[in-house]
Amino acid sequence: MPRFVIPGNPIEVAYGYEEDPGLANVFLSVYDQRLRYDSSASKEVNDVTHQVGPGDGGGCYLDLHTGRFGFGTQVDDQTMAVYLKRFGVTEEEVESLPLRVPKPHVTSSLAQVRQGACPMCRKPGTKRCGKCGSRAYCSDTCQRKEWRVHKAFCSLHPFPSKPAGMRVTAMLLPEKEKHPRIIHVELQKHLDDDMDEGVYRVVHLPFLNPYLGDDESAGGICSQFLKGQPIAHLAQPIHLRYRDSFMLDGSAENACIAKLFGALYEGDTLGAAHAALWRGPLVALKSQPIPTSESMDPDYVDLHMADVHDVLELLKQYGLARMSSKA
Repeated sequence: MPRFVIPGNPIEVAYGYEEDPGLANVFLSVYDQRLRYDSSASKEVNDVTHQVGPGDGGGCYLDLHTGRFGFGTQVDDQTMAVYLKRFGVTEEEVESLPLRVPKPHVTSSLAQVRQGACPMCRKPGTKRCGKCGSRAYCSDTCQRKEWRVHKAFCSLHPFPSKPAGMRVTAMLLPEKEKHPRIIHVELQKHLDDDMDEGVYRVVHLPFLNPYLGDDESAGGICSQFLKGQPIAHLAQPIHLRYRDSFMLDGSAENACIAKLFGALYEGDTLGAAHAALWRGPLVALKSQPIPTSESMDPDYVDLHMADVHDVLELLKQYGLARMSSKA
């Protein structure tokens, strides 16, 4: 059982957790030496010690735990995180503990655009695209500036009707075509047997062979795990799926991505550098958030018109992170 101490006088803090996953317990104990039993003090003074402490005179005035068993009061993970920080445990140390605490909401520039800000200058948008309605602009000038990029996505509206069956709406970035396409990916039922102690879970995974090729192993990136980037704060993450072997199997540079980045950077060499990272077709999907404490496949949901620009943003932020790491 890992246990850590923040020494102090008169207050000392101890915290830790049970390594046994079945106990799932994080604990916090705070001691105030001023509340210890004092043989030289009056009975009335020592009665206060017994009232505010655990009754053993040890001076502990706060005991919290998250599991079913422990000293003091049982609290939920979020409450535990609050008290750990109040008593000097750093943000990084709290994140290292087995606590399920939702990440704080971050209003990124991406979120501002989703809430109606102009994508070019972040001023309040007063008019929307007359065709798709998914983008708001502060002026005709900003709308004209973004049109070179937006027109590729605007042309997707309205989405084609989804056929019957278990499918999700997604976007295909074709290898040999210059424009993205809306597709409806079949979800196939699988039994996830990679769980401990014989616990199984039924999952529905996208069948991507019609888009990536038969017998292809699909790799992928997810916006939720692109740490330090604004795209990581999407309420519902975007996934990019591609052939694992696209750099080795003779796949051509993705013409659709090259076209999009050419419009985004207006002929700048940075656009070509981004495009060079991708070969073969890509499929963009959306899902519910993935619990970071668990290894599991996501629950996929429909991609909507409001999401399509996020696909390009994910490609952009991923590319910048890759190029920065190689610099």
